[in-house]
Amino acid sequence: MTIYLTKSKGISAAIARTLVNPIERVEILRQVDNKDYKGLNFTNSVIKFYNTQGLTGIFKGNSASLVRIFPFSAIEFYSFEMYKNFFMRGYKERDNSILFTLLCGALTGFNAITLTFPLDVVRTRLACHTKNSEIRESKFFNSLISLWQTSGIRGLYKGYSIVFFVKKIIRFGFIFL
Repeated sequence: MTIYLTKSKGISAAIARTLVNPIERVEILRQVDNKDYKGLNFTNSVIKFYNTQGLTGIFKGNSASLVRIFPFSAIEFYSFEMYKNFFMRGYKERDNSILFTLLCGALTGFNAITLTFPLDVVRTRLACHTKNSEIRESKFFNSLISLWQTSGIRGLYKGYSIVFFVKKIIRFGFIFL
């Protein structure tokens, strides 16, 4: 049953990610002030993706998102159940404990983020890739290998501490309340 639910969580996350990919791509290009899309609203950005890169331009970076989101969601689901069983099973007083639920959620976030963060870094790099961008790789595994060769483990985990400690630990702790 757990394997089925874990796969279901991964599949549903992949579908949701695909549907929001064009929105995220516009968001990322705006965050990095990409000169090709500066000043364009969402609709014009999507039209430009389509006109300059075809239908694949609208969903550029989606395969990288899927490579990341499926294991992330599966790890997230499985880890929470594992921690919940470890910390709460057999302890009636802990069943409705906010403290233990927060602890399980925070540890879940640690697992999921740490194991998939390099995939997220590559996904973001690919989403930023345009005709005139400094990022030259346009394929997931080429970008992953290039990043590893040029920056090593530090490159794969660039920005990890900010994302993990400031944003995700708190978020994951409260998600499972």
